[in-house]
Amino acid sequence: MRKKVKEITDLQTKKLSEKKKQQFLQELETNPLALEKACYQIRDDKELTLKALEKSLGNIAYASERIKNDEEIAMMLAKTSGLYLLNMNERFKDMDEIMLEGVKSSPLAIRIASDRLQNSKEFILKAAKEGSTCYKETNEKIQKDKIFIAQAENAYNTWLEENRQQFKKQRKKLDK
Repeated sequence: MRKKVKEITDLQTKKLSEKKKQQFLQELETNPLALEKACYQIRDDKELTLKALEKSLGNIAYASERIKNDEEIAMMLAKTSGLYLLNMNERFKDMDEIMLEGVKSSPLAIRIASDRLQNSKEFILKAAKEGSTCYKETNEKIQKDKIFIAQAENAYNTWLEENRQQFKKQRKKLDK
């Protein structure tokens, strides 16, 4: 048993060679989920994991625990597609800032948020004011509060109207 623990420790502390990095990057070009079969050192390398996430966010499922505890990666996933926070450390599901980005990118992410955030009308209303329709995905208790749901919907519609003008301006610039 001690020999296996020592082998694992040795494996984790060995430096990743440039050759191995390049081989992984080449494999990643043809296999977007290459992290699944990669060695521990690659799964634990933040730079390589980020490259793998650029190819497929599904790679987060194969990343090391250290990577799954990385707040920067959690925020990147939240902004891209909040549902991928499911694969991250549980503490991120209770962090207002990260989950706010998560529900903005994917309203269904409210279902993986902590109980505190799922039941926080303040959090849900803030999300609606920032363009999330997560209020439509809330639990039964929140859904029964028709007055609150109407407030959240009004907040979202206000955000939508304010941003509709910006979207039109951006479209005009692109059309030129």
